[in-house]
Amino acid sequence: MDLRRFRTETLITKGGEPFTQKDFGEALGVTQEQVSRWEKNPQSISVKVIQLICDTFGVKPTILLDDYQRDYPEALNIGDP
Repeated sequence: MDLRRFRTETLITKGGEPFTQKDFGEALGVTQEQVSRWEKNPQSISVKVIQLICDTFGVKPTILLDDYQRDYPEALNIGDP
């Protein structure tokens, strides 16, 4: 999940500017520091927070999660001995 991209490219303030971390946090009732932590470590965002973001901004979870890709380790190549 690219929360920073969602915040800066999807959300626009009344003044026509992208949402800052502070704007985003105020809308959700959290600090700018918490938003920064989420952006640095999106895996730490709970389902409850995702639902709060969706409810607050009127978006579906797929808007937030569409670009989410989990890195999987490469498959082991087991050859014949």
